[in-house]
Amino acid sequence: PAASAEPAASAAAPAPPAQEIGLLVAPLRTLSLFASGAAELALSAFATAAVHPAMLFAGYPLLLGWLATHLAAPHLYAPPTCHGFESHAPAAAGGALYLPSLYAYEFAWWLVLGILSSIGFGSGLHSGIMFLWPFVMRVVSQAEIQGSTRFNAVFNHPCLFEPHGSPGDGTDTFFNKLLLCWPAVIVWGAGTAVGELPPYFVTRAAKRAGERAGEFDAELEEAMGRTDLVSRIKVWTIDFTRRNGFLGIFLLASWPNAAFDMCGMA
Repeated sequence: PAASAEPAASAAAPAPPAQEIGLLVAPLRTLSLFASGAAELALSAFATAAVHPAMLFAGYPLLLGWLATHLAAPHLYAPPTCHGFESHAPAAAGGALYLPSLYAYEFAWWLVLGILSSIGFGSGLHSGIMFLWPFVMRVVSQAEIQGSTRFNAVFNHPCLFEPHGSPGDGTDTFFNKLLLCWPAVIVWGAGTAVGELPPYFVTRAAKRAGERAGEFDAELEEAMGRTDLVSRIKVWTIDFTRRNGFLGIFLLASWPNAAFDMCGMA
């Protein structure tokens, strides 16, 4: 009986706390666990996407068509011939599939830049300042110089800003300038929204595993006991998001910031 009671007692005993890890405490182990978790998540997402109906009925046929046309008829993707800014004649048209492939690349370009601007948990690439806003200013400036909005405003087009109309035709209105900038701005903004999602996925995975973000709870409790500005901003951000739900998330996500990344863990 004593022998059987001993295993029961040991089974009932609480498990020892997990070893504390972090970049400062155990950098190699932390990076190894992060790489392993990221690879597992990527493989899981890839496996799910590979058998999704959208991929089966649209993605794979489009990919096969793209590969087949590139190999069998590369002239369909030939870029147009640019005449330069001295001529107002339209550029010679490229291949029949050049514009669809260009628009797909343009969409991916601005979407990825938007994601990179906000996916770094508050320390992402400032792609808006580096790419988007200079492009918008160039579009507006070019419209004012030409007195027209009839020019190429696709960022990755080889004939960027090349006119295809008469200068001073009166089309350089505010609304027309807005229409030229809208596609890039909207797609980039969508990318920033996608980049804000990782904190939510982290917490979602933790809740599904029956765990809580202990470090976050401890940090929030510590912030509630302080009176400095940073701690008060943390508490206000979490409380604002909990009270206002989607509207609060929408307002705070309008500009990526480190404080808002904590909202995903609320």
